[in-house]
Amino acid sequence: MTRILIVDDSPTLRRMLKRHLTSVGHEVIEAADGDAALQALSSGSVRMVISDVNMAPVDGFSLVTRIRQGHPRESLPILFFTTEASDEMKLRGRAAGANGWLTKPLVPAQLDLALRHLLGAP
Repeated sequence: MTRILIVDDSPTLRRMLKRHLTSVGHEVIEAADGDAALQALSSGSVRMVISDVNMAPVDGFSLVTRIRQGHPRESLPILFFTTEASDEMKLRGRAAGANGWLTKPLVPAQLDLALRHLLGAP
């Protein structure tokens, strides 16, 4: 079972992602913002992060930058799941250290494919 951290300020979206991820065998931890996500990362064995971009007080880009610069799990896969779709935002995400980008709304098959790719699962 893979432990995945979902970071989004929308409780509805966290619930939706959690429902899907648990239905396909993952364990899910939730955080409502970047600060809570960093706390969750320091207290458990998370194998992947799925994060929104637009959150306060710590947005997704800042969260990824902080994970990549100061977190001991620098190779932790990070997937942005957001309403943002511009090439500029995607480039900014990659520059911050994100490994992938999916645009909302949730398409379970796309998420499953991204998870297989980033986690190296069959």
